[in-house]
Parts: sequence; structure tokens; C-alpha cells
Amino acid sequence: MPISKEAKRRTAQHIRRLGYNVMFSKLARPGASYSFALRKRGRFGLSTGMTYIGAAASEASLLESALGTAQRLVQGTSC
Repeated sequence: MPISKEAKRRTAQHIRRLGYNVMFSKLARPGASYSFALRKRGRFGLSTGMTYIGAAASEASLLESALGTAQRLVQGTSC
């Protein structure tokens, strides 16, 4: 069952509050069907620094993984 656009929007909004920009995408390769990219938000909300990339087999696990990765980055624990 696909995840609603509202759920993606809320997750992205929460990640932005943690200080990261996020981009979700659907992959055209087998296995991991969805991916996300996180970048630290800098001045004026522009992305700076390293990009953290993750992948998932479903949209639900994609949102959980993206949010969890952003939270670990804020806490300073390893991803």
C-alpha cells in the first residue's frame, strides 16, 4: 500500500526541523526500490556538507530510515 504524500511531507518537515534537507526518490533497480538523501541545512536553508544516502524496499521503511538517520546524525551517533 503506497504511503500518502501527506505522510512524506510530514516526515520531510520533521527532518527539516532537525536541521537536514531530505529528498525521496523511487529507484529503477531491483532490490532497494526507494532511496533518500540527507544534507545538512546551512544558511538560508541551503544544503551544505556531506550527503547521506540510504535505500529501502518499501515506502514505509524509507520514511522510518530517513527519520532515524537524521536523528542519529543530530545525536552524533554512527549511521
